[in-house]
Amino acid sequence: MWDCIQSMLYPASLVRFVAGWSKIFRELILSVDISIHAVYKRVEQMLQRLFFLAMCVSIISPLRAQEAHREWLKLLKGDWTYEITNPADKGSVTYKPAAKQSAMIAHFTAEDGSRSVELGGWKSETSTFSVSGYGSDGAYWQLDFTTVLPDRLEGPHFSFSDGMKYTGVIKLKKVNEDQFEWTSSGKDGNGNEVIRSGIFKRKSE
Repeated sequence: MWDCIQSMLYPASLVRFVAGWSKIFRELILSVDISIHAVYKRVEQMLQRLFFLAMCVSIISPLRAQEAHREWLKLLKGDWTYEITNPADKGSVTYKPAAKQSAMIAHFTAEDGSRSVELGGWKSETSTFSVSGYGSDGAYWQLDFTTVLPDRLEGPHFSFSDGMKYTGVIKLKKVNEDQFEWTSSGKDGNGNEVIRSGIFKRKSE
């Protein structure tokens, strides 16, 4: 009796139709699953390559920066004249290498008779070329060059002089073996915009 009812409710053609489409859906789902797995493996391989590349960059970049910092120390070695704007200042400076060419000491003498000294060196932990300076007039400053390239230095800058604090970003640019320039932009302690610049030229022998 039940078989008779089934044959009436589910004709053979309908059963074959459903069975056929069921097979198609199973094959489709299987192919999609394979495609997703292939895509997943491809993405995994790409991520592994990117991770490897990032690891290489993280190792090579600090080494290049450290080598670039040494090139700057070689460039700076010797006697220079300088002229700075805002506030206006002129004078001379002598850079000397220290700590087996990994640091430098600079002695400044301004036209007004004031003197100052700088100590610069490489911070391997942060890949930063840092410079600290102190003047006979009570001024002091800190430069932290986080971008260190053979022809360019850039980083945050802090200074205090004439009772006023100043913070900004300073950029040094190598013009040639006998000249480099710097510019800084930032704000003073009152929030006023301040732009400064300086030109350093090697003294002729």
